[in-house]
Amino acid sequence: MQKKKVYIFVTMIISFVAVGLISAALATEYWIVAWPERDVNQTTKDLARNISGDGTKFNGNVHLGLFTGQKRIDYGFGERTSDVQVLDAIKDHGLMNFGLWVCCIIFSCLGIVWGLIGAGFAIFNVSTRPIETITGPQGIYLWNLLAGLFTMLCIGMFVALYFLNLQKNVLNPRERNLLWTSENRATFGYSFYLVVGATVCYILNILLMAASGYKPRPKDSKITMDAMDGVMMY
Repeated sequence: MQKKKVYIFVTMIISFVAVGLISAALATEYWIVAWPERDVNQTTKDLARNISGDGTKFNGNVHLGLFTGQKRIDYGFGERTSDVQVLDAIKDHGLMNFGLWVCCIIFSCLGIVWGLIGAGFAIFNVSTRPIETITGPQGIYLWNLLAGLFTMLCIGMFVALYFLNLQKNVLNPRERNLLWTSENRATFGYSFYLVVGATVCYILNILLMAASGYKPRPKDSKITMDAMDGVMMY
């Protein structure tokens, strides 16, 4: 029994790690990273670089989180930095699909909620011996399964956003009118992979519970003789 509680204690620690990873992902601005460039002829690029000695002319860097981001773009006269409010960009020029974006936020938050519940019940199981099945090891299976499911859904929603919108464009109409493009120049940033790491944590918790000897199934029901007699009389 003591060994099983050690496994549960480890799942508690891993749950807190997973919650921290998702929280960090929501707080950071590197879900997507892009390197836009201006579609001008090579002669113009070479001339600008020869004059300034700067190799970043007509290039830029954009990184976006779920809420905010930043652009650093060199129009040929020095790099300009501007902040991005993702919701405003969605409303103003359709940066990404609004529904999928909302789903990413909701699912990641649910991943945090279920992770915290799983950690709480792990603490409860380590310190006491729960009577009800849902408050015992069965519940730890369930909470980690739900947390892992919602983080995987978040990953799926953001991958869909990438292929539907962000891979093609992360710029506003004014920048595109000035011949800037980010098509096929964007990739997933570390914030996205933090959620992937959290999903791995929740899956690891389920595997640890299985290794501990706890089985994710309800207790076998026993039919008493009185109940059987009642059935026969009926």
